[in-house]
Amino acid sequence: MKCKVKRTKRYKLMIGILLVFIIGILLVPKVHFNYIGYKSKKELFKSSSIIDINDLEFKGLSLIDSDLDENEIFFAGENHGSIKSIEMNMYLLKYFVEKGNIKYILYEDGYCTGEFLNNYLETGDEDILSFIQDDLRGTSSYTMEHYNLLKNIYAYNLSLPEDKKLKFVGVDIEQQPNVAIRYIKSLIPDKKIEDENVKEFVDDYFNGKVYNPTGGNSYPASNIISPSFYSEDELTRLVKLNYEGSIFNKKNIWLDDVPQTDYFQYIIMFNNSEAANKYYR
Repeated sequence: MKCKVKRTKRYKLMIGILLVFIIGILLVPKVHFNYIGYKSKKELFKSSSIIDINDLEFKGLSLIDSDLDENEIFFAGENHGSIKSIEMNMYLLKYFVEKGNIKYILYEDGYCTGEFLNNYLETGDEDILSFIQDDLRGTSSYTMEHYNLLKNIYAYNLSLPEDKKLKFVGVDIEQQPNVAIRYIKSLIPDKKIEDENVKEFVDDYFNGKVYNPTGGNSYPASNIISPSFYSEDELTRLVKLNYEGSIFNKKNIWLDDVPQTDYFQYIIMFNNSEAANKYYR
């Protein structure tokens, strides 16, 4: 009888140990994740500054100053849907032009759109801008904010000396076939074409055998709207991620199957972002 009781207690003890072990295994990842989150949040504010887009001395962006001399290309990504992001685009452009002597805008659209925008910068012809904007209908760029950003870039470019004039470079795929075809059409010479292959393409184009652009200047600019844009973001701070000893300076970025750590990275943080709330809540 005593032997049976001891055996029962031993079984209960073994089951208890096993349960503790299993619970421990289940909790370890969560504890580790929470610790990393706490550590990351704590480190984020070690090297940061408040941004004021009305500050023309760019004090809030001074964290980037040390990276200007050794780098020539600066990429800025965003979650689409924030008016503050568009305001920040203009502020960053002025900063890089005035502090880093940057001249080229790597534009998130096709090569043809970039070339059309260069024509706009040179001529100020808003029919070009209207045509490009109209073809963005239904996208997150179909907004007065985006339209006015391009107008502001034009106005800012006018104020720059000749050796600092800006130029767009479309680095994305051609997502606007109407714009691409219109640009290609603008390259077709008026004189007689001698090359048979080129002549065949041009003839097909004018005979309607290839995709024909539609739309154009068919809307008043005041009607440009997009329900995916929100205005309630509050600009807060710039955070530099790769300061010495940071857990963020070994990000998981790969190029040609080789992890890349020799780069710098920043985050511009917004409070109360309606755009972020829509996509990440």
